[in-house]
Amino acid sequence: MLAVQSQSLLKRLKELFKIRPLRISTTTDLIGVQLAGAVKNTLSIGISFVEATRGNPEANRVKKDLIQLGLKEMIKIGKAMGGKKKPFWVRQVWEI
Repeated sequence: MLAVQSQSLLKRLKELFKIRPLRISTTTDLIGVQLAGAVKNTLSIGISFVEATRGNPEANRVKKDLIQLGLKEMIKIGKAMGGKKKPFWVRQVWEI
């Protein structure tokens, strides 16, 4: 996700990065992007711990629950700190 405060600069950068197959999401929500980037790393670490228990038949369910709950909590934190919802919902590629 690309975040810039200036709407005109954001439009120019979006055009610059219009390269297939690259898909760039844009926003002026700097706080949301910074928080989402940092907190998603924490969620990824939690998912990695679950991945380490591959023999566990419950691992896939636990990962799905962890992602759902993690996103919900991240959005709460982001909103409380002045961010918006969009940076947290940008599509991530997680294979479950």
